Amino acid sequence: MSKKPIFSFGHGLVLGLISGAVYGLLNNRKSGAENRQQITNYTQDTIADVQKLNDARERLQNAVSNLKDSADEYLTPATDGIKRDVAAYQFKVAPLLDQISTSLDAINDAANSDDNNKDV
Repeated sequence: MSKKPIFSFGHGLVLGLISGAVYGLLNNRKSGAENRQQITNYTQDTIADVQKLNDARERLQNAVSNLKDSADEYLTPATDGIKRDVAAYQFKVAPLLDQISTSLDAINDAANSDDNNKDV
């Protein structure tokens, strides 16, 4: 069985916070009113920054949602149209490719038969 340490990280953290607060209060050269005003200003600034961050996150989520909607509205139909056009092109070109292949086979056969006739 393992023993838990007497002082854990949490205990050390709390002890450090209390020690820092006591040290700060004892060595502070500002009056109580000045300290309270500084803490109030810091708290208000932090709250304002958090609100700005939340607003920016919300705007980003809206932009991503709008982008997804636009992609669904424009990109999917465009992709489907391109696929249809490619299929139609392949359907039209397939007979021509077969004719070209047949012609090339005929040319190769003729060239091979000429080469064989020259050797004789």
